Amino acid sequence: MAVGDWLLHGHNIGLPLEIGNSYQGEVGATRANGAKNGAYLKSVNATHFKVKLYKEHADQEEQWRFRQQLEQLQNGIDFMPYYLLTNNYAQEFHEHLVIVESINIDRKAGIILHDEYDINFTDLGHIDEFRGYTLYNPQTLPTNQTEVDPYIDIAYPPNTKFHSDAPYNVEGLPTEWGKMQYVTDPSTRALSYEGGLDDVSRTGIEVIQDGVQLYSTYERVGKGLSISNGYFKMVWDGGQISEPTMGYWDESLGDYSFIEHERPPKVFWGVIDPDSGETSVYYEQDAVDEKIEIKRLTTEYAQVDQKYLFGDGVICVARYHLNRGKNDVRIQARGWNVDLDWFYLRFYLKDEYIDTYTLNQSTQSVTDDEVTVEDLTHPDFFVTLPSGKKFGYTALDDIGEGKVYDNSAGGYTYFQLRHSWNTPSKAWSVPLQFYQGTNSPGAKRNQAGYLIRAGTQVVHRSYVY
Repeated sequence: MAVGDWLLHGHNIGLPLEIGNSYQGEVGATRANGAKNGAYLKSVNATHFKVKLYKEHADQEEQWRFRQQLEQLQNGIDFMPYYLLTNNYAQEFHEHLVIVESINIDRKAGIILHDEYDINFTDLGHIDEFRGYTLYNPQTLPTNQTEVDPYIDIAYPPNTKFHSDAPYNVEGLPTEWGKMQYVTDPSTRALSYEGGLDDVSRTGIEVIQDGVQLYSTYERVGKGLSISNGYFKMVWDGGQISEPTMGYWDESLGDYSFIEHERPPKVFWGVIDPDSGETSVYYEQDAVDEKIEIKRLTTEYAQVDQKYLFGDGVICVARYHLNRGKNDVRIQARGWNVDLDWFYLRFYLKDEYIDTYTLNQSTQSVTDDEVTVEDLTHPDFFVTLPSGKKFGYTALDDIGEGKVYDNSAGGYTYFQLRHSWNTPSKAWSVPLQFYQGTNSPGAKRNQAGYLIRAGTQVVHRSYVY
């Protein structure tokens, strides 16, 4: 990094050569950037400034990634305004929140390992003038698990503060990115969090494709895609079918460390033939083609759909939904051109990570070559690590099935859950709630009864943007 380089939301955007300011009065409902749903300016005396920047690159690949990153910064959707550090060379904009109006970067006719380009910014003010919040719209989910029912209408993410005021006296939850800070104070349906704006690592969800951090769904993704919320991490790293490797952060192991699955999680579908009414099983490893797509990406959650095409034309889909917060990955399934009868999720863990498992409120140790299959009578099906950490599923359906199978020769045990909620084609199943990190699995039921739809905004002490 050169002396004087600017950082835009943690990304080095280069050395400013020229800075031009302009001012205007009331801008009403003008959008600073049509790609950002929440970027409506409601203030007076909005400051617009244009910066010409210079950026050097080590090679063509680095230059290509830099241009891709600029495109993502421009196309950010449902994202908070970006945090700008000018390293005090332009003190009037240092530690300000800005919206990117446009980026102008020309193609060079030859191989020149530097870029000179322009960014037009709208300045919203210094970070100290702001508090971040995200509007939550809970959507309740059907369930026939009686243990879950009482929590349906009151379930929200753990340790959240439903208010647009600043939290205080917050110790925070440790994650890969430092402490994510929340406090509990039920009020309006607005989630406020300390440090949500002034520390870019606390934006909640990190999505990276080929070294480029994504802020928008306008990006083709595939091998090399990774998603993390600071507690869970999923990586699509290739193979015949690009199955995601899942890992969990376990602070009990010392410094930041992931426990990875021995094998990628497996999903398979029981689908109903529309003509015969019979159920057939489709396994993802038998698919002849597959497609990965980011469907939603906000500061609070990411949704990744993986669609599988089979040789007879049947199409099945799995959806991975990662929320900001400690305990939340949701997995759903659907048939695209067939009805869904049920689906299975299977995950594999090394035997060294397993102390006990709990199924239907009965806790057992895993023994060599053990096979256990039971119909579900209780929503929680989880594993306990030797450290005492727990992770597993909460199922909203009591017509499911839990299975434990120990493969001693392979050094791993797989845990499998059938979720039996019939849905017509193209309709998503009720999700399985996959969680980790709580010492009280019953507390997970506080999260089992809702989905959230978030749209991000920013609160100034005087105005709302």
